Amino acid sequence: MSRAAVWARIEDLRSLGYDIEASPHRGYRLLSAPDVLHADDLISRLAGPTSSGAIIRVFEETTSTNDVVEKLARDGVKEGVVVFAESQTRGRGRLGRKWMSPAKRGLWFSVLLRPDLRLRKPPG
Repeated sequence: MSRAAVWARIEDLRSLGYDIEASPHRGYRLLSAPDVLHADDLISRLAGPTSSGAIIRVFEETTSTNDVVEKLARDGVKEGVVVFAESQTRGRGRLGRKWMSPAKRGLWFSVLLRPDLRLRKPPG
């Protein structure tokens, strides 16, 4: 990777809120990271190859991460996609109960799973 390409990537990170120090002959040093979710940052923290987390989508705000995953499932996206949101305007829990999900107050996400479940006996 050229020096210009590294510098351009560092500038991209700075524009996202990362505080990066540049020092001649020593390189770059991360001083602080923003308190927001970034898909690339989350992927870099995964321990290794896994079906879940291979694709991560992050939204600042969405109606519900369940709604996004449901649409992705209908569009044929493969299993393992994880959808995060900083906040949800219409989050829902079990049995359709309203789920309060304000920004910076929790971790709001949904995972698309496609289990291979077969019915032992078809319904009547």
